[in-house]
Amino acid sequence: MTEDWITIIGGPPEYPDWLGRIGKSHYPWPQQFIDEVKLTGFSKRIPHEFGQNIVPGKSRFACAHERALVWVDAPGMTLADLALEVVWEALPESVRNEPDKFDAVKRGLLSENGQSKPALIEFLHAADDAKDLPRLQKKYGLRFETATFAYVYLTGRHFVLKPDEDELPEKYRGLGLEPVHDQYVE
Repeated sequence: MTEDWITIIGGPPEYPDWLGRIGKSHYPWPQQFIDEVKLTGFSKRIPHEFGQNIVPGKSRFACAHERALVWVDAPGMTLADLALEVVWEALPESVRNEPDKFDAVKRGLLSENGQSKPALIEFLHAADDAKDLPRLQKKYGLRFETATFAYVYLTGRHFVLKPDEDELPEKYRGLGLEPVHDQYVE
């Protein structure tokens, strides 16, 4: 199976639901894909032989990513605990010795009820950028699993034409595809 894959997962036969894996090589974290969708809209290439059953506004596409679920296998430790411990390790001695300063760091990572904030996602991104995830995986049992993290209703079926094409290639005619050209804004 390739890194990016798409399959029918259920729903009524008239307009099935789809599941597609968002590849880590293009989007190392699910949030990066979500941010792009917010900025540019959802666009995913679906094999034409599968896409014939898409009903705009009814068919759904569920997005899966191999880092959508985060686990910490160390007994009694949550991801927030792990983040705090790693931050603690990185703090200079002067901050460690002043509880008020460390409490300020904790408030940046956790909400009032101790649940994680978006800062924990940023913590994972920073650990990944610093190539520190393998150490965290070994020391704390940090692991990731593929899971669904979002879904969208599909609103249309388009075929992106090559710059020199003006109409759909013969083999794609009659499939209900709308031909479009990509436009790049610099």
